[in-house]
Amino acid sequence: MIVNPQFFNYRIIISSLVIAVVILSGFAYVNYGNQKQVQTFIEQENTLIENELSEMLSRYDVLEIENGTIKSQLKESRRKLQSILDSVKSLEPNAALISRYKAQLIKLKLENASILTLVKNLEKENDSLLVTNKKVETSLAQTKTRLKRSAITAITLKKQNNTLEKKNGTLEYQLVEAKRIRIVNMNAEGVKRIARNRIVNTRRASKIKNIHVSFTMQANKFAAKGDKNIYIQVLDPQNNIVSNKAEVNFNEKSLIYSRKEVVDYRNNDLEVSTFIDINKDKDLVKGTYFISVFYDVELIGSTSMELK
Repeated sequence: MIVNPQFFNYRIIISSLVIAVVILSGFAYVNYGNQKQVQTFIEQENTLIENELSEMLSRYDVLEIENGTIKSQLKESRRKLQSILDSVKSLEPNAALISRYKAQLIKLKLENASILTLVKNLEKENDSLLVTNKKVETSLAQTKTRLKRSAITAITLKKQNNTLEKKNGTLEYQLVEAKRIRIVNMNAEGVKRIARNRIVNTRRASKIKNIHVSFTMQANKFAAKGDKNIYIQVLDPQNNIVSNKAEVNFNEKSLIYSRKEVVDYRNNDLEVSTFIDINKDKDLVKGTYFISVFYDVELIGSTSMELK
């Protein structure tokens, strides 16, 4: 049998082409399958990142923080979270974006952990300081009682008291911002009586019989409950004390005041209103009067009024 060489060569070429097409088709199918798996994985990772960001934002929303510095840090961290979440939702995910999101998420988790640690530490410190301060106040009260009962041990007790006062001063310095009592809405007006149960405001110095002072003591859960000594001081244009002058001493400090009010403070907003009597034998003079409010020796509010 005679074989045509040219025909034989054609058969070899065709067979080779068929094999090549089959191999290339297989590669294309495998590559398509791999790409499909990669895209599915990227979409799953994108969904996981979105869910984790949403969960972190939800945890931020339920936090109640009063400390200004920590509150600012939390606000900035929340802004970053929301920005990344918006990007995750709006952009088409790919491997590069997923990698960047994960890096940003890790950084934000570290920030979140740091902020939450600060919050917990601050709460523990506040609780510890309140307990310690209460113990010191109790110890001071006991010391003062012993001083009254025994003159013989007065010198020793005084030294102990001074030591406790120094320790208490250190604690008070740490607690001053947490337990400070503040007032708002302070107002002072001259008034005169026009009927038995009726008074009106007036700015004429010669007509004024009382000075009406009012203010609100703000709520503060860290301040101690109970009776508070509030002293009101009124100075005339010549810096003289108006009304019945009295003096109170606080260790090495003293305060001359026009009126004293003892209020029952329960850590909630407390409205205070009082009338200061004017000396009957001496009218007020025109000019600017300065009214100051003290909690013990601490100035907590002031205002002024102009009289004609």
